[in-house]
Amino acid sequence: MNTFYTRLALLFLITLTLASCRQPSKRGGSSEGYQSEAYRIVVTNIKSMSEKFWDKSAYLEIKDNQITKLRSESERTSATNLLETEYSKLLVRDAKDILNTGCPRKDSHKNLKSMMAELERYPDVPGLSDVKTLKAKHDEADRFIRNAVVRQANVTHNTSYDTSYETKKMKQASVYLSDPKIKCASLKRQLQNLKNSAAYSKRRLWHSQDVVNSYLQCIDPAASELNDAKYNLSYKDNQDSLRIWKAIMDEHYEELNKVEENENL
Repeated sequence: MNTFYTRLALLFLITLTLASCRQPSKRGGSSEGYQSEAYRIVVTNIKSMSEKFWDKSAYLEIKDNQITKLRSESERTSATNLLETEYSKLLVRDAKDILNTGCPRKDSHKNLKSMMAELERYPDVPGLSDVKTLKAKHDEADRFIRNAVVRQANVTHNTSYDTSYETKKMKQASVYLSDPKIKCASLKRQLQNLKNSAAYSKRRLWHSQDVVNSYLQCIDPAASELNDAKYNLSYKDNQDSLRIWKAIMDEHYEELNKVEENENL
C-alpha cells in the first residue's frame, strides 16, 4: 500500500516537472524573456543616438528603416516607445544646452527653431516648460532688437527729432542685458550696441530725409518755414549730407519766393 502511494507521489512530481519544462519562453520587446538579435541592435542604436547631439536623420533612420523591419509587433511597439522617449529627452537636453550656453554654434538658432518645432509633438516631456521659458525670453529680446531702430512716424519739416525714443530704447536694452534667462552671445552683443546713441544713427538719417522731403512739398515762401526745416535736421554724422540738404531746401525757398514775387507783379 505504501509502495503504491509512493509511486503515485513520484509520478505527480514528474508530471509537474515536465509541465514546467514545456512552458514557452516569453517573446517580444520587454526586458524580460526572449529578445531577437534585430531588436537588441535597434535598442543599441537608440541608445547611441541619445548620447549624441540632436540629429533628426538618425531618428528617422531608426524609425522608418529599422523598427519597421522587426518581425514581432510587440518588439516594434517596445522599440517605438523607447525611441520616442529617448528622442524627446534628447531634444529637451540639447535645446536647453543651446540656450544656457549662449547659442555658441553658427547654426544654433537654426537648430533651435527646428528642435522647438519637433518638441511640439511631445507636450508632456519632462523639462519642456523650462526650455519654453528660456526660448520665450530669447525670442522677446530678439524681437526688441529687430524693432528697436525704426523710422519716426508722421514727420514733416516742422517735426523735431524724438530723442526720448532713444533714451527709452537704451533703458530697455539694459533691462534685457540684466535678465539672467537671456544668455545668447549674439543677442547680448546687439543689446550692448543698442545702449549707445550711435546705434540710432540711421533713425536720425531717416528723420532728416523726411524733413527735407516734406519741406520740398511746402508751398509757404516764408523764411520761418525754411529755418524750421533746417533746424530740425537731426542727422549730424555727415556734414556733406547736411550741406546738400540745405542747398536743396535753399533752392526750393528761392523758387517759392520767385513765384510769390511774380504773383505780386
